[in-house]
Amino acid sequence: MNGFGLAGLIVGILGFPLCVGTIVGLVLTIVGITRAGGRRDALTTTALVINVLGSVAWVAFVIWAVVSG
Repeated sequence: MNGFGLAGLIVGILGFPLCVGTIVGLVLTIVGITRAGGRRDALTTTALVINVLGSVAWVAFVIWAVVSG
């Protein structure tokens, strides 16, 4: 089991209300994939997708907040 991938998944899900949690989860997931030699299993792929979607949601939220004033 990829410990960094699991940590990235947990931090990404629990940290979504805070943008920093999503960024930390994404970093942990990327470190896990790198340590695994670039191989992605179901755990790291799920963590990567969740953290990328969380990051996109935060960017969309910031753009919406700026545009709406």
